[in-house]
Amino acid sequence: MSNANLNKARELLIQKYVDALKQEQIPWQMGWYRDLPKNAITKTEYRGVNSLLLSFIAEEKGYSGNRWCTFNQIADKNNKYHPQQKWHLKKGSESVPVEYWYVYNTVERKKYTFTDYHKVIINEPERENEFRLCSRIYLVFNEDCIEGISKEIPQERPELDRLEVIDKIITNMGVMYVEEGNSAYYNSLTDKVVIPPIEQFKNEYAYCATQLHELCHATGHSSRLDRKLGNGFGTVDYAKEELKAEIGSSFLMQELNLKYDNKHIENHLAYIQSWISVLENDPNELFRAIQDANKIVEYVEKMGEINLLKENNPVLENVTVSNDDYEIEI
Repeated sequence: MSNANLNKARELLIQKYVDALKQEQIPWQMGWYRDLPKNAITKTEYRGVNSLLLSFIAEEKGYSGNRWCTFNQIADKNNKYHPQQKWHLKKGSESVPVEYWYVYNTVERKKYTFTDYHKVIINEPERENEFRLCSRIYLVFNEDCIEGISKEIPQERPELDRLEVIDKIITNMGVMYVEEGNSAYYNSLTDKVVIPPIEQFKNEYAYCATQLHELCHATGHSSRLDRKLGNGFGTVDYAKEELKAEIGSSFLMQELNLKYDNKHIENHLAYIQSWISVLENDPNELFRAIQDANKIVEYVEKMGEINLLKENNPVLENVTVSNDDYEIEI
């Protein structure tokens, strides 16, 4: 699949997702049972498109590690990245493209971090036309492809009380919530989430996963994130909203250590053909869905008072860029 409007990272993610859907797999679930991928040097976690792509590739290739880095970081000719170790790329290793976004000032002819850019625009809004958004592609390799890299001791993640967190989300969102019947859905007209009683679910994981999915839909209400809801089943807009809720809930499920089961996958097979159609007709729709899914996650995190380690693991775009060699920041 080739699209002039997509960079290499996005083109690959679309191709992998469509191929997986055609095999009746839910692609954004792949690789979601491990920690978020991160840079082996900076420890910065990849987010958005990069995170989804690297997680997918790690699962597909059977990589055991979640650290990635560029060839320059592996070679480390100036001994500034890992001076006590010599790393070597294994023969035949395959790279994965990741995207790096930055702001460029066309007058000063220099790059700005997003943080510095926002400071300028707040203080001097008339300068906004000086800036343009730019991106570059870097090729990264998984740590399993590197000889000499020391093994990382996995850090234990804090165990959250899932039921308590979700109850807090429901309360703080102010959405009407009931458990009754045999179907799970969100009614945008009445702002009401309906879930079957917990006794009808195979386990707590399935119960919480269903709650999160419907609550992600509820974020689209006009009093919250204000998305287009109330679309009829089988329509393009219905498929798009389902895609946003599914990707958003997958992020949240990972943070709450919830794993998909076969029943969850079976429940979404009916959407697969519509998702394939949406993505093949307009590949950029996936990235709009990811953007909205990120907004959904941020909103739900806030409502659930969840700190997903964002303060200790800043989003890639907020990392200060080195002028001499900013590949280290990828």
